Amino acid sequence: MYTGKRKVYLEEWYQTLLIEINEIHEDLRVEKNLPSVEELKNLTVEQLMKEVSEMKKTLMAYQTKCEEQAIVIEKMMKQVVKRHERVKKI
Repeated sequence: MYTGKRKVYLEEWYQTLLIEINEIHEDLRVEKNLPSVEELKNLTVEQLMKEVSEMKKTLMAYQTKCEEQAIVIEKMMKQVVKRHERVKKI
């Protein structure tokens, strides 16, 4: 599909992109205080189960917050629709 200079450019661009993605991933891992893959490899099964349990709790908390926000957004949208209905009637 691509040859010559275009191929070289795209390959270099893609490699740079992968490096940037890995850097962002690592920054987020450090920011959230998450263990690295190497650290996880050294954990016992019990420690891994505890890690998974904590991540599930975090995930459930995020899911609950998203559901709460969805309800708030729906209420706000209904209020906006009601306001516009009143304006149309007048």
